[in-house]
Amino acid sequence: MVADERSLLEAVEKLANLEALLGEQTGRAELVTTAIGRLERVLALGETGERLALLGSAWKRRAASASDTELRSVLERAGEYYRRAAERTGASGD
Repeated sequence: MVADERSLLEAVEKLANLEALLGEQTGRAELVTTAIGRLERVLALGETGERLALLGSAWKRRAASASDTELRSVLERAGEYYRRAAERTGASGD
């Protein structure tokens, strides 16, 4: 991957992280959902520990607006992404 492509993907990651944060802080769940979609599309281009951790964080933020029936599955999803990030980072150091 060339430097320009890497910089673009990092900018998309940062945008998604900020969207998720803003969505949580303002109670706008649609922003968190948009962030999750962005991160999943970037993840499809290549899995990194950072991307997995950002998805874990976004799903954790999604929990703030989850209904009682959704909460468990949302937190399980966050945990799964965090687990994969830890495994990936431990295995490759990225």
